[in-house]
Amino acid sequence: MMNLFVFTIVIACGIYCCNGERLIDVKGNPDSVIWVVQLSDLHFSVHHPNRAQHFNDLVAPSLSIINPSLVLITGDLTDGKSKDLLTMKQNEDEWVEYRNVMDNVIERSGLQKSLFYDLRGNHDSFGVPVIGGSFDFFSKYSINGQLGRNGSVSSVTLEVSLNLNPSFTVLTSSHSMKFVIYVTFP
Repeated sequence: MMNLFVFTIVIACGIYCCNGERLIDVKGNPDSVIWVVQLSDLHFSVHHPNRAQHFNDLVAPSLSIINPSLVLITGDLTDGKSKDLLTMKQNEDEWVEYRNVMDNVIERSGLQKSLFYDLRGNHDSFGVPVIGGSFDFFSKYSINGQLGRNGSVSSVTLEVSLNLNPSFTVLTSSHSMKFVIYVTFP
């Protein structure tokens, strides 16, 4: 029966620093199932307002049913393009919409905001010359920005078969580095 499902185990690891940095603690062990939802390429756009409404209508009830341990939103949260597709830049209205929709989704899902982790994609970086600058709306409106999460995130993906028990070690000298490790098997 196990080979009918694809299990994704996400382990978020890091170092708890004295500066108040938090670790997203995902409960479970190798013998348990951990539910993780990954959302990607939302592309909220002032030119396509139905995207945000459809997302809001679909995702909140789904998350409420799934009750995941972690929700990863992996980039391209906003579209960052002009209607004619000739100009790529950040639009603050798109970011306000993202924040408002995500606040609504979080409230309606019944999940804690700290279980959500959003990452900047290439569309979220168009026209942002400096992180923390006046055009960096991700730092202001993203969930991570609101919760004061910042720093680097690295991802390690391992694909294994049912007959293989992976063993690995990740070493880092940086106390600010966070790792998201995915282990998938058929």
